[in-house]
Amino acid sequence: MVEFQGQQYDLTHADVHTRIRGLAPEGGRTYFVEVNGNMYPVKQVARTCTGVHRQHTRESQRFLLALGFTIHQAS
Repeated sequence: MVEFQGQQYDLTHADVHTRIRGLAPEGGRTYFVEVNGNMYPVKQVARTCTGVHRQHTRESQRFLLALGFTIHQAS
C-alpha cells in the first residue's frame, strides 16, 4: 500500500510497469522516472497509476519513491 493525496493505493513497483506499458512518455518535464526502459515525467506516471490529475511534483515524487523508483532530474 502506498499513499497519494490522502488515499491508499494497493500498488507495487511491478504494477507501475504494467500500467505504463505501451504509454508514450510526455516531453518537456523536469523530473523523471525510468519505467520499462523509458523516461517518464513523475506526474504522468502518478496520474496514470492513480487517476488523479491535479497534483504537485513533490507529491508525485514521494509516491514513486515509496514504490522504489529513483527520481532523475533533466539537465
